Amino acid sequence: MQTFSLVDDQIPALEDGSLAALQDALDQAQELGDVGVVFYDLSSGKGVTYNADVEVYGASSYKALYVLYVCESLVETGQVSLDDSLGTYGGYNMGWQTVRDLIEAAVVNSDNDSFIALRAAFDRVGYEDWIAALGVEDEVALDPMSDFPTYCPRTSAKLWREMSEYLSCGSEASQWLSELLSSTSRSFIRDGIADEQVLVRNKAGWISEDGCYSTCDAGLIDIDGRTYVMSIMTSMPWSDQSSEAVAAIAKALYDVRSSLA
Repeated sequence: MQTFSLVDDQIPALEDGSLAALQDALDQAQELGDVGVVFYDLSSGKGVTYNADVEVYGASSYKALYVLYVCESLVETGQVSLDDSLGTYGGYNMGWQTVRDLIEAAVVNSDNDSFIALRAAFDRVGYEDWIAALGVEDEVALDPMSDFPTYCPRTSAKLWREMSEYLSCGSEASQWLSELLSSTSRSFIRDGIADEQVLVRNKAGWISEDGCYSTCDAGLIDIDGRTYVMSIMTSMPWSDQSSEAVAAIAKALYDVRSSLA
């Protein structure tokens, strides 16, 4: 485990109790699979990281980040309208649903068919250029056999920082996406923090089938005028136990925030 600062040489120090609680949460999760985390304060640039480069099958955690590409790169530039209709893509008959409907289903309800339809429609419009411009093209495994990439907590945190910048731009589409991310049907981070005063905008991923194992969650946490990026990626097979383990890590990370100011 390491603490860091992106803006100066003043590396934060965690209190002994908080450090022990975080290490305990990580240790328990690692009994079930690989674990990596990044958590930092966007204002101070100070954070804590553990195993940040572990590569994990991201499962549905990537849906929000792909939607960021669609909104930031295509909708805001006028290439795509949220009210455009899509028909059959990637072998899926979407019944001419709008881009807006597909995004909402993919983000809020984690609908796989909607996400796959979006990828089939927009991958070739500029997705790889967008990834390259953000400097993570070598870190997001673009597997032609899967719409769900393998990547690491460090990359996840970079993309959620980009998400934060986009959501703060004040456009109609960005405000709408912010509301969707705060209404996701499943959030291990939200479960762990369990505080109605905290705004969590996230996208979790979970799977335990077909040889794929993942229990992940990442997003933005807003409290007392500060925004934090949190990414927790694990190869734990999804279960009630792994869900609780990620929630416990989220709580332990959240509890060190005072040391990052």
